Amino acid sequence: ASGDRIVSRLTFRVAKAPTGIGSVYERIGGNDINYTNTQSIPKDALLYGIVRGQKPKGFLYDYDINITSFQITVGNLTNTRTVTGNSAQNNANALKDIRAAQSGTNVKIKVLTATKKDGNFSSPTEVDPFSFIIE
Repeated sequence: ASGDRIVSRLTFRVAKAPTGIGSVYERIGGNDINYTNTQSIPKDALLYGIVRGQKPKGFLYDYDINITSFQITVGNLTNTRTVTGNSAQNNANALKDIRAAQSGTNVKIKVLTATKKDGNFSSPTEVDPFSFIIE
């Protein structure tokens, strides 16, 4: 009847966000390009692009993943370089390694520190390691 109060109880399960997917992002001529795991990548994208995380496809909840440190290994002969921030530009040795690499060289990136940002709320999150072949 009109004016009756209905009470129901629902159980919600709050799950940890899934591990992010790593990518290198660049903007060229107004186009956004995300290079993801196992794709070939232009050397310039590695030199000047932004390492970032993306939520998995099909995951509806909206948030951003900001990367604050990562490791990069170019080929099999160079040392692994630790980069503070989200761009190889922040480590002179990483830049030198990328510039010296030949076409076909494998590049591995492992994210060390990432933050999931949802509005004003930030929390630590993880991003899977990823790799590329230099074009």
